[in-house]
Amino acid sequence: MQKVVQQTSYQCVTEQVTDMVNVCRSVAVSYIDECGCCRCRCERVMVQEPVTRCIVRRVPVTTDVVVNYTVCETQTQVGKRTVCELVPGTREVTVNVTRYETQNRVGKRTVTKCVPVEQEYMVNVIRHQTEERVGKRTVSKIVPERIYVPISRSGRRSPRPASSTAPFRFCGVSSN
Repeated sequence: MQKVVQQTSYQCVTEQVTDMVNVCRSVAVSYIDECGCCRCRCERVMVQEPVTRCIVRRVPVTTDVVVNYTVCETQTQVGKRTVCELVPGTREVTVNVTRYETQNRVGKRTVTKCVPVEQEYMVNVIRHQTEERVGKRTVSKIVPERIYVPISRSGRRSPRPASSTAPFRFCGVSSN
């Protein structure tokens, strides 16, 4: 079924409101000093100025809406159901019965015993002896060496004459 319901939604309306706000301003003030000279100094003065701000108000808007709804009605129906009743009964049942009996049995068990035995082994004995030896050893030392590789403007290597003043680079640093 359908019925008409009133629904309220809100619409945003913007308004501009003007308020008076206190503002601190610097004003030049003339004065005469001790020597009689006319001077000028800045003083702070509180002034009220109008300020406009924007306010958003939510205004309720009511509209009529058609809504579907469900109506539940009671109905009487005839049916069948099965009812089970438990009736106690007695009967004889044959069951297996077990019981425990102790029995004496004879068995055999092996017992191991560790007995220490002495044996002779042949072992190599090593002896350390200090010796003094005289020899010659070469020690290398790294000495930095500057190698100049001329670089042309195109970035390729070019052979450099002895009297050339063309720019060259050393370790990625330009020498101009």
